[in-house]
Order: sequence, then structure tokens, then C-alpha cells
Amino acid sequence: MRLDDDSQLLEPWPNVFEIMAKKRAIYMANHKVFDYEYILPGILRIRNFTTEYILQNKIVPQNPTMIADMFLKPQDIPVIYNNFEIVETSFMQRNDIRHFINAVDETHYIFLYRWALRIRQHYRAPAEFITTTSDDKHLIIFSKFHSSDQISNHSLDVIIFLVASYSGDVRTAFNPYPRLHKRIAQLGQRLNDNNVTDIIIFHTGYPFRADYVPIFDVTPRHVEFVNVDHLFNKFPRGFEPHRREPTWSQRGKWNYHHMCYFWFKQVFELKILHRYRYMMRLDDDSQLLESWPNVFEIMAKKRAIYMANQKETDFEIILRGTTIVRDLLTIYVNKSRIVPQNPTMFAEIYKRRWEVPVFWNNFEIIETSFMRRNEVIDFIHTVDESQGIFLYRWGDALLRFITLALFTNESQILHRVQLNFTYCHPC
Repeated sequence: MRLDDDSQLLEPWPNVFEIMAKKRAIYMANHKVFDYEYILPGILRIRNFTTEYILQNKIVPQNPTMIADMFLKPQDIPVIYNNFEIVETSFMQRNDIRHFINAVDETHYIFLYRWALRIRQHYRAPAEFITTTSDDKHLIIFSKFHSSDQISNHSLDVIIFLVASYSGDVRTAFNPYPRLHKRIAQLGQRLNDNNVTDIIIFHTGYPFRADYVPIFDVTPRHVEFVNVDHLFNKFPRGFEPHRREPTWSQRGKWNYHHMCYFWFKQVFELKILHRYRYMMRLDDDSQLLESWPNVFEIMAKKRAIYMANQKETDFEIILRGTTIVRDLLTIYVNKSRIVPQNPTMFAEIYKRRWEVPVFWNNFEIIETSFMRRNEVIDFIHTVDESQGIFLYRWGDALLRFITLALFTNESQILHRVQLNFTYCHPC
């Protein structure tokens, strides 16, 4: 039984499932209504599709009256209003039904013309959802040059943004793309790299044409939009997102934790990033102020691994469980027999009882190959297995600081503040 949350049964109902079984019924229908071509342009294309499908597959419709209803009126289509329905699940798994579902799916017409579920109940075909994986071949990538049928070679380095869709939690919904448009325009004016560095915009949901075309038009850089919805549904093995309650949340139950998980672990596992030397992260509520030199060339010249933003602090009183990261770190260092390469930074982690230092990484530049080193990957997996990001909201800024303390020396870290590169966040 499907029952939408804006629908309800009025007065007592008998056991409808037993009625269905007793009558050997396949479907219990709601009342019949109509979809109109002038409201949903393209809806009448389902007639041509149905006709072709019947002829090609030599099907004799088992309900000729319902099929005839489809062609009865010139500008509307009858539908079963299926915010309530009961359907026999084994019926939907039959080979002939699956064949029809796949045929509808291959047309893309549900998305092109918003063919509704209730229309297709006439042909015994429900909606089908395909589960994607985190493998790069399943990434949905749309680029500036795909858009204009051009070909582009990638740059040596990359600038990355992560933006949330304005789908999801409607209570906090907003459109991030106008602000992102301004940030990308500013990069052309303030970052002196000759506008050659690629931009990748990782996003959940999907931007409208009115969102991405202005971004393509405002910069000569190669821009790619990469959907990462599938990553924002992944949790560490054994973690129970329904049963657990977050100690801290923003814009949804686990949304902020997923953002931390993405920047600490997942982004560096994407092969699309492996083609680049340095990755600059720049949040859409941050911006470069005044003119910056080509920071990627500065990094390369000094053989730096990381450019750090200003140092800040995470407090136990605000984020309960923050200092538990020390227990994990102590066990890991002793078990792995690691000698931290930056003893000063490492000591700072333990210096104050109720607080831990972080690099405020709404801006950062990092050598991507560093994050693929075996020892770094091993530490990332240790953090992942602890579930600390989701249990205690360990931030990616905190975990980046610890990673650098373990595996880089002071000469391999440049500091934005010491270089006098002006910057603001949030702004």
C-alpha cells in the first residue's frame, strides 16, 4: 500500500489486504482524474510511445477499455490518482512488466516531460530507482566544455567548491549558486594564475540552467559540475544513522558531518582529483581579498605540501567528544610506532585540557599525492573505523591539523597569514 503523507483514510477501513487476496486482485485503484497537455507539455507523447511499444512487442492489451481511454480526448490523458494504491509486488517483478519499465526508463521521458507515476499504472509500470556507487565511473559530471561540445585538457592544479542543493531540508533551503557566481568572478580578478586553473564544483542535487550558465559565462576557466549525492548517503561501516542522534547538527541530522567526512576522506578517493597536483579548497562563503599571486607556483617552488589558513580552536564545551580524538591518536601512534614529523604541532594537540587546535580550512591548498600516501591513508581509515566524525562531529579542520602534525614537517607547510594574503570568512 502506498499512502502519501498528505493523504489519509477517513473512518474505519476493513482489512484491505485480505480483501485483495480473497478476490485475487492485483491492484486497488484510487479515483480517476486527468493530466493535461497545456499544463504538462509533452504528456501526450506517451500515446506514441505506447503504440510503438505494443506493435514492436506484439502485445495484446489485457484491458482494451483503459487503452482506448488514453486516446479518447485530444488534449488530456486519464490517470489513476495514486497517492493511495495497493499493488501486488510479485506482479511488478514479472519479466514483461520489467521489460516495459526498462523501455520507459530508456526514453528519459519521466525527466524530460514529467510523465507521472499514476499515468504509467495503466501499463503496470512503477517508478524505478537506480543505486549509484562511489566509484568514479558513476559520477555524473557536467562541464563547461561538455555544454558547448568543446574539448579541454585539464590544468595542473584545481580549485574546488562544495555546495549544498536547495533540495533537501526545505526549512533551511537556499540557492547557493548566485553567491558562487560572484566568488568565481572574483577569482578572475584576484588570483593571478592567468585564469588557467580548473574549477570543480561538487554539489548535491542539480543546478538549473539558470544556475550554471552564468557561472560558465563569467570565467574562461574550465568548470566541471560533479554530483556527489551518493557520497552524502554513506556512513562508516557499522554506524547506525537512524538509531544514533548527533551531538551537534546543522541543516539536517547528519549533513554537516557528511561535509566533514567528504573533505577529510572522500574527496581524495575520487580519481577525478588524482589528475591534479595541488587542490585549493575555497568555500562559497569565503573570498580572496585584494590581489593574490599564483599560489600554486609558490607552493611548487617551495616544495610545500600544505598552505594553511589561520589557526583556530575547537572546544570540548561546544563539541562534546572533541578531546576524545586524543585517545585515538595516542593509541594509533603507539600501535603504529610513528614518530610525528612535526613535534611542535603534535604537542599543541595535548597542550590544553578542553580544547584542540585546528587550521580553519574553509581555505586550504594541499598536495593531492600527499593524501594518497600509504601512511596517510592508514590514518584516515583508522579515523573512519572509529566513527568519530559522526559520533562526536570531529571536524575536517581538526583532523587535517592532526594529519599534518603526523606526516609533514614545518618547512612543508606555508601559512597564508605569514604570506600576507588577505582573506575573509564568512563574507
